[in-house]
Formats: sequence, structure tokens, C-alpha cells
Amino acid sequence: MDEEFKSLGRKVKESNKLEEMKVVDAKAQVKGVKASKNEAFKRLETTQKEIGDIKTATKEALRKAEMLEAA
Repeated sequence: MDEEFKSLGRKVKESNKLEEMKVVDAKAQVKGVKASKNEAFKRLETTQKEIGDIKTATKEALRKAEMLEAA
């Protein structure tokens, strides 16, 4: 009976260690996903700014072309 109790105790400890390792792994994965998400948002913001700059430049070019045609 005593040996069975010790065996069960070891199994509990092993299970707890395995659980802790899985939690650490899951936290690392979440951290990686968050980093990827943040990087994607930064790229999106940069792209949106570039699109805005292109639209502004296009409007300015059209305005200048219209002024030249009118002259």
C-alpha cells in the first residue's frame, strides 16, 4: 500500500511538471502571436500612411495638370 501511494505521488508530480511545461509553452506561443500581431499592425499603419501619401501626391499632380491646362 505504501509503495502504491508513493507511485501515485510520483505520478502526480510528473503530471504537475508536464502541466507546468505545457503552460510555459502556451505562454510562449501567445507571446509570439502577440508579437506577430503587433508587427502586422505596424506594417498596416505604414501601408495606410503610404497610401495616404500617394493619394495626396496624386491629387496635387492632378491639380497642377488642371492649372497647366487652364493656362
